[in-house]
Amino acid sequence: LQDLAEVEIYWQDLEGTARGPCSWAEYKAAIFDGDVGPESLVRAPGVLDAFTRVGDVPALAALSDAERFPRRGPRHQVEPPASRVAA
Repeated sequence: LQDLAEVEIYWQDLEGTARGPCSWAEYKAAIFDGDVGPESLVRAPGVLDAFTRVGDVPALAALSDAERFPRRGPRHQVEPPASRVAA
């Protein structure tokens, strides 16, 4: 992972949108926000020269484990307060 901290990262989110270049800190935030999963693709020139499934990179797979970091859904999705839900 230390090598990733020193290069630009290009990746694909769960919806298939291309992202990057970004820093390791930005990519790691996307992992913890649930935007990256085991099927997402990632490339970091000099470290991962070809797009690779996150699930095939052990260090990244451990960070993006779906059970540990479940997807939270759309960022702007708001649940109504329980008091306003019709019975």
